[in-house]
Amino acid sequence: MFNWRGAADLSSHYTCPHCGRGYTDDRTVGDIIANHGAIPLVVELSVKEYKHFVDFNIKYEAVMYNQNTDDLYKAIEPRFESIRFDCKYRRVLLRSKIGGRARFMETVILPGEVPAIVDKGLSNHVINRLDGLSNVRKHRKQCAEVMAELRKTVVSCLEKHTGYPVRDTYHPINTNDTRFFGKEVLGRLILKTYAPDAPVPIASTSTSRTTAMRNTWDTYLTVFRDTMQGKAYIDAVEGKLVKQPSKAKRIAIMADALNIEAIYLAEQITDNKDYQDQLITALRPYLGMELLPEFLTDYATNRSPRNVLQFLARYEGQDDGWRMVRDTAGSYRDINDKSLVWGVKIKPADMHDKLAQILAKEESKNVPLKDNSALDARIYGFDFIAPRMSHDLIDLGTALHNCVANYKKRVINGECAIVAALKDGRPVVCIEIRGDEIVQAKLINNKGVYTSESEEVKNAVYQYMDVKGLRDTSRDLRS
Repeated sequence: MFNWRGAADLSSHYTCPHCGRGYTDDRTVGDIIANHGAIPLVVELSVKEYKHFVDFNIKYEAVMYNQNTDDLYKAIEPRFESIRFDCKYRRVLLRSKIGGRARFMETVILPGEVPAIVDKGLSNHVINRLDGLSNVRKHRKQCAEVMAELRKTVVSCLEKHTGYPVRDTYHPINTNDTRFFGKEVLGRLILKTYAPDAPVPIASTSTSRTTAMRNTWDTYLTVFRDTMQGKAYIDAVEGKLVKQPSKAKRIAIMADALNIEAIYLAEQITDNKDYQDQLITALRPYLGMELLPEFLTDYATNRSPRNVLQFLARYEGQDDGWRMVRDTAGSYRDINDKSLVWGVKIKPADMHDKLAQILAKEESKNVPLKDNSALDARIYGFDFIAPRMSHDLIDLGTALHNCVANYKKRVINGECAIVAALKDGRPVVCIEIRGDEIVQAKLINNKGVYTSESEEVKNAVYQYMDVKGLRDTSRDLRS
C-alpha cells in the first residue's frame, strides 16, 4: 500500500495532489482541482489472476469536494477500479464501484480507444490521477514492479488460452509525466490482448497519430475485430491488403506491424518485387511522415525506384536524417510548379538543398540588387563577381550551404556588398564587404578561408583584397 498523495491526518487534513499544500475541511481549493470530484488519498495497487482473467486492481480512499462550494471532506466508502484482461475471449474491461458490497460497473475498452486511453477514455477515473504531479513519482520502483508483474501475468495467461507463445511487450514507465505513469504499458497490453500473436510494435499507442498511409489505422481496427474472434493476426492482415503479400512481406509484417504502411508505399513506388523488399527496410525510419508519400511516388515516376533508395540511403544512420527527409518532402509539397523539380537533373544527395533552393526562388521575387560590379575581378583563375539579382544570392547560399540569401535587403539598401569567388564557374568563397572592410570570407559550410587546404584559394582572396584596397576585419582570412 502506498500513500500516493502524502496526507498528514486522515481525519481532517488533506494534501493537494498538484501544489502539495495542505488543506482542512473548512478551507477551499478553488480552481486547483476543478473538474475533479475525487482526489485519491491512499492507493493500493495489485495484480490478480482468476480463471481466464487478469485484473489490474486499484483500491483507494479519496478526498471529495463539492464543486459549487469547494468544501473538502473524506469519502466514507473505499473506492475500487479495475482493468480486466479477458485472455480467453480477448476483451478488456474497465470496472469500477464504490463500497465493498456494490457490484462492478463494466465498460469495454475497444482498440480504437487505446491512443487516448488515459487522455480521454479514463479522464474521470482515478487511474488518470496517478501521474508525475502526484506523490507517485516518489515510488518509481514500486510502480515499475507492479507494471512488470501485470505484463508478465497477462502474457502468461494469454499463452495458456491461445496455445502458442506470446511475445512480451515492454515500455518503461514515466513518473514525471502529467498522465498515468503506466499509460504506454497499459495501452500495449490492451492491444496485445486483442491480437496476442501480433508483433510487439503494433501495440504502439501513438499509431493512430503517426500513421500517414491510406487506411493503415482503419486496417488495424478491422484486423482487431477478426483477431477477437480467434483469427490469426497474419491471416487477418492479409485479408485487408489490396495485394496478397509475398513471403518476404509476410516476414516483414510479423517483424513489425508498421511495415504494413511501408508495403503500401513500396507498392505505389514500383512493381519490382526486389525493389519493394528493399524499400520496406529503407522506409521504416520514416513511417508516419505524412509529407513523404507524394514526394517519393513522384520521385519514382520521374526518376526511378533506385533513385528513391539512394535518396533514403543518403540519410541512413544520421542523427538528423529524419529531419532532412521531412524538410525535403515539406519543400516539395510547398513548390507550386513541380516541373521545376523534375525538369532538371538533381542527384539524390543534392535533393534536399535543391528543393529548398527552388522553393526559395518561387516564394521570393527575383529583383535587381544594388550595382556592385566595381568589385568584380579575375585573379589567379578565380572570378570574383558581385551577384546582380536576388536569386543569385539563393543560388550562392545553396552552393555553399549558408544563409547569404537572407542578405537581399541589406545588399539592396547598400548596407553591405556580397562577392562570390568562383573557380571554373563553381562558387568557392562567399565574401561580405562593408565599406572598405571584409567582414566575412567563408568557404562551404561557413568555414573561414584560413581553414582551406588550398593555398591557391587563400592567395587569390589575399590578392583580391590588395587589388580592391580592402581591409580584413573578419578573422576568416588569418587564424
